[in-house]
Amino acid sequence: LMSPDWKLEYVKIITSDGRSYTFNCNQKFNKEFGGSHEFALTDSNKSNRINSIRNNLLKTKKNNSKINNKVISKKNNLNINGNTKKNKLNINGNNTKKNNLNKVSYTVEVETANDKKSGTDANIKLLIHGSKNNKEFKLSKSKTNRNKFEKGKKDIFEFEDVNDLGTINKITVSSDG
Repeated sequence: LMSPDWKLEYVKIITSDGRSYTFNCNQKFNKEFGGSHEFALTDSNKSNRINSIRNNLLKTKKNNSKINNKVISKKNNLNINGNTKKNKLNINGNNTKKNNLNKVSYTVEVETANDKKSGTDANIKLLIHGSKNNKEFKLSKSKTNRNKFEKGKKDIFEFEDVNDLGTINKITVSSDG
């Protein structure tokens, strides 16, 4: 029989563009402690944030140096070599909507504590708070374990083709158990 308690050790989020965020949680979830907890980045995570910002700046600088076309922008109109497209950018035949966010994949690693009765069969949701947007993910299908959130186990969840949430500042983990 599973305990109604679940003890979460940590949540690690890795993006397909190389950003990584680790949230050390060490938190019990049950009726006594509450079914939803918010975790912010700690000082130990600041190096992850600095490295991801540095990597993104290098990628942006490299990508910008590849564009040799002259671009003039006025109120959602882009003029490239005399061709004006409203709300669209056309470089080398690729049309992109102006407000389209970059798509990235998120890998979420969740470790359940190794304490007695730490596992759960409850439904777990993860709300990621980013600098661009927030998004809630249901952690329903682990890539590593058939029976997820068991004592001492690490579960990995993948979410592909998601609008980039930006720099992740905090997460909210919710349990219905």
